[in-house]
Amino acid sequence: MSSFKKITHRIPDSNHGDDPLNLGSLSRFQHAGSTRERLKYAGEIGLRSSPGALWLSSQAYLETAVKDNKGSERQSEAFARAKYQASKGLDLAKHLPENAPYVKFGLINTLGAIPLYANIFYLGQMPSVELLNKYYESVLEQIGQLIDVLSSRELTNEEKQKVGGILGEIVATGMLNRYGLVQIGDNSFIALPALLTEDRGAKKSGIHTNSRNLWDVSVYTDVDLDGDIDLSYKVQVKADGSPDLVYSPDIVVVKPNYFILDDNKHIGGWQQIGRELRGAETHSTAAEVVDARVDLLVDILNGDI
Repeated sequence: MSSFKKITHRIPDSNHGDDPLNLGSLSRFQHAGSTRERLKYAGEIGLRSSPGALWLSSQAYLETAVKDNKGSERQSEAFARAKYQASKGLDLAKHLPENAPYVKFGLINTLGAIPLYANIFYLGQMPSVELLNKYYESVLEQIGQLIDVLSSRELTNEEKQKVGGILGEIVATGMLNRYGLVQIGDNSFIALPALLTEDRGAKKSGIHTNSRNLWDVSVYTDVDLDGDIDLSYKVQVKADGSPDLVYSPDIVVVKPNYFILDDNKHIGGWQQIGRELRGAETHSTAAEVVDARVDLLVDILNGDI
């Protein structure tokens, strides 16, 4: 894939203000009516230059790029800014305490997804199997690191819930990409983290946390690999024991206790599936278990059960 256009002007830095994530700009971004407005607000979101603000800014630039005209210079620059903000945020996140990993892993996940989104929406084609395998390997590495973090006694219950939430999303992403790469065996099926306003819609007073129209993982398909790419599935990932909310009909909710029958009512369910997913790379027995769970997940997405 060709390189993106180099960023032509420096994004200003600021560490001041009483709105560290600039939620006002996040709300304005959601309601922006043009690419120019989205670019403006994406930059404003990152003005605080904290890891969290830069993560949101990177996601905003990514969504701006996805929504712009395919192959345009402005789209190329938006992808470049998304990568720049995520890389800058990740560099700052390295200095966060070990018990505050949520933003760091969010940045890693976004950074890994940017080139895949660019293939789909800039080049108009599904990413290559080689690129998908690289992303899948990164997902497996993140799963291992997140499981290690969750075993730390330094985490508060609130921190464990945040880390467990992103673990569930990444495990589900890994399961779905295994389906494409291993069970289908090509690049016609890919799971990616949902875009910013797909995952966390905004309103004037801040972030919607319980909207029935939001999801965590997007699955894109190109059955004939002819460039006719569809957003085929919208997946909302929950922890065991989460309240059963009613989502829009096109959003599929998944929980780990759909796959594990021991009624595991805590985040350990995604940990177990994550360990199995990593073990499937080297152990045939683990691979059989994982592929059975993956088949079940795909059946759930298709409404077959």
